[in-house]
Amino acid sequence: MSKIKASDAMIKVIEAWGVKTIYGLPGGSFDSTMNALYNRQNSIQYI
Repeated sequence: MSKIKASDAMIKVIEAWGVKTIYGLPGGSFDSTMNALYNRQNSIQYI
């Protein structure tokens, strides 16, 4: 089984739920999640 980062797994679940927009304030420990969102910017919009 291949390894996947927790932030990438979280974004995959959010995509599976059908979420199209996420609101929040980036920074600190949220950086890895922001990177995962950036990699999927065509499917989830971050505001």
